[in-house]
Amino acid sequence: MRSPEKSENQLGPSIIFLSAILSFFWLLACSSDLVDSLTPSKAPVITRIEASSYEVDQGDTVAVHVIVGEANGDVLKYAWSCTSGRFIPPTDDVSAQWVAPAQGGTVTIKIKVSNEDKSSDASIQITVKSYIKPQVEILAPKWGEYIVQNSLVTIQAGASHTNGIRRVDFFVGDSLYSPTDFTGDTYRLQHRFDHPAGPLWIKVMATANVTGAVDVDSIQVHVEGIIVGKARR
Repeated sequence: MRSPEKSENQLGPSIIFLSAILSFFWLLACSSDLVDSLTPSKAPVITRIEASSYEVDQGDTVAVHVIVGEANGDVLKYAWSCTSGRFIPPTDDVSAQWVAPAQGGTVTIKIKVSNEDKSSDASIQITVKSYIKPQVEILAPKWGEYIVQNSLVTIQAGASHTNGIRRVDFFVGDSLYSPTDFTGDTYRLQHRFDHPAGPLWIKVMATANVTGAVDVDSIQVHVEGIIVGKARR
């Protein structure tokens, strides 16, 4: 029969070994938690923003919603903002209600998504319809200007609208022309005035984007006929 003292001596190394293993795994778990706590979170990944409509009338209400990738346990915060119009509170959730302004144009709606360490943002644009007529003005030539027959003249017009311009048409007499080129809100037509001598109407028509609103400006010029002189003797 073994003595109690001998049995205790045999168990001692086993207990020490088991304690060492348990201590190792405890330290490993604590180290993992420490590393996780010291490693900053990645920025939230915004997949997309969705809107119930992207072309609206003034005063319309639009529902917007942001879709974010896996949060990985992070607590996310949301903040909506816009360049025009207003939000119906709250504005700190994944969805929001936006009210279009009382004037037409393009509005940018932005969402900022944040965790404890970092943030991401994304935006969409919504067109607010404007039913006002475009602004259009013939800049050159001027009303009543005399133009020599067969000369090449640049007809120039300015056209603008809050929703942008869809097209600009030039009418010289009864003939329709498209612009030769344009820069910003300025449209040009290179035209040879091979018209009969006398008064001549020039008209420019601008058509707005979205609503198709139209306005026209017109002027009258005078075409000077070329008088062929007599040959010298």
